[in-house]
Amino acid sequence: MDLEKLKYPIGKRTYDEKSATIMKTTWIKKIQALPSKLDKFALKLSSDEVQYTYRPDGWTVAQVIHHLADSHMNAYLRCKFALTEEHPKINGYEESIWALMSDAKSTDIKPSLEIIRGVHARWTLTFNEMGSTDYARKYHHLGYKNDWDLMSVLSLYAWHSEHHLAHLHQAIRFKGEFGLK
Repeated sequence: MDLEKLKYPIGKRTYDEKSATIMKTTWIKKIQALPSKLDKFALKLSSDEVQYTYRPDGWTVAQVIHHLADSHMNAYLRCKFALTEEHPKINGYEESIWALMSDAKSTDIKPSLEIIRGVHARWTLTFNEMGSTDYARKYHHLGYKNDWDLMSVLSLYAWHSEHHLAHLHQAIRFKGEFGLK
């Protein structure tokens, strides 16, 4: 089994600044679609299935869903800071440590699905109302030590949504082959 393919089932993210304006609507639709895709996938899972991992030493289905809530909450707030402040400095977070916290290891995924529904509804509205100068606004990520413009952020989180959806489907497809946690 190819570990790299298990880590990146849809491939690594690519970003072409030249085609970003053309892709913007597609990316917003992916942000908008994530909650319904997650609900369709997750609300029928058994208590065993939420404990399946998508690769050896990977997160469980529940951890991936909790991670999506944590990550997308943080990203939405970063966008809000970038839209309301001039080039704000943004702290990162240690996602691998957050994934080990009790709330992220919980098999109760409903609270995270609710967070994702709310965040994505507001994020979609925000992205749809932004103008071209808004998409050019930036924040400085202190963890990565670089600037992110909001068009690139939109691209990243559209990819991130699809990336982790693929992980979730992969975990179920392999039916716990990589173990239960």
